Amino acid sequence: MEGLRAYAVVLTFCVHFFGAWLVNVRGIDPSNVAPQQVPSNTDFVLAWLQMSPHGVYLFFILSGFLICRIVGNARTFSYPRFLWRRFWRIYPAFIMALALGLLVYCSHPAGPSFSWTEIGANLLLLNGIPQLGVRPILNQTWSLFYEVVFYLTFPALLLLRPVGVWRTAWGLSLVGVAVVYLPFAFGWGSAVFLMFFAGATVARFDDNSLTAFAQRMPQWLVVTLYCGVTSAIAFRLVDEHTSIWLYSFAGAVLMIEVCYGRGWLNRLFSWRPIRRIGNVSYSLFLVHTIPIYLLINFGPDWISSRGLVRAFFGAILALLSSIVLAGALFLIAERPYFAAKRKKQP
Repeated sequence: MEGLRAYAVVLTFCVHFFGAWLVNVRGIDPSNVAPQQVPSNTDFVLAWLQMSPHGVYLFFILSGFLICRIVGNARTFSYPRFLWRRFWRIYPAFIMALALGLLVYCSHPAGPSFSWTEIGANLLLLNGIPQLGVRPILNQTWSLFYEVVFYLTFPALLLLRPVGVWRTAWGLSLVGVAVVYLPFAFGWGSAVFLMFFAGATVARFDDNSLTAFAQRMPQWLVVTLYCGVTSAIAFRLVDEHTSIWLYSFAGAVLMIEVCYGRGWLNRLFSWRPIRRIGNVSYSLFLVHTIPIYLLINFGPDWISSRGLVRAFFGAILALLSSIVLAGALFLIAERPYFAAKRKKQP
């Protein structure tokens, strides 16, 4: 699972680095153009790399799986204690990354400036609600809003235990679909939450069942399914709503195969260097846009050249800088949380 986190955060990095590169160097806004519509082969490759929203999607599936295991398997559950732990897991690193972003962006005359109201809204993760029009300080933190909403609402399903919701994975899945689509009747809703419930559904199966499924499922089929779905998303062959349903299934199958299989996918994502990146994936998720901003806007001239090779060199430099910065943030903000958690365990 640490390896999957590394994969997810690198995909998220690709969205922001190659998106910034295409806008600033090539004058192409990939949010309005599909990869097959760009004018050159170089732009096509970079636009395809930029269209990787499934990195965040995978984070949602993993979060749904882990939170369901925490909540659903607990003999005794304290909702206040759960929220308190989630707060200390998320906010220290988030606040430090937000402060660093403000320092970097606002220290340069050409950089953006933010009002106190905007800063307060970002602290509350209100930039995750598009209707509010809150300008983000760290663009990627919109997804944390969805994480927090899931943390707030998912434990409430424990109230449905007496009617058998938790007895089967499919019962939880059906209730999850109902919970996701009920807000649409009141004029607001987001299908993104389906991915959390996809992970939660998998979590309700025991490890033996998941291992048996992974052993029966051919790895070539898992990879073909996953690549087919993500390519359809990247090339915009399906609409956003359909893509969420498709990725919920393909991402969940990939997670099962990687975490419970015994083939090359399991070995690849268990490789120590990849797992090391996965260990700091949250910090890397928070800070990676800062080195990208500095490199794209104030880096050496060759970063702004149009060559594909130089674009990749710039991406590697930005990624390595982000990993170093993430490692420092992890040591300062995340490691104390894990150390305190280990002390409390018997």
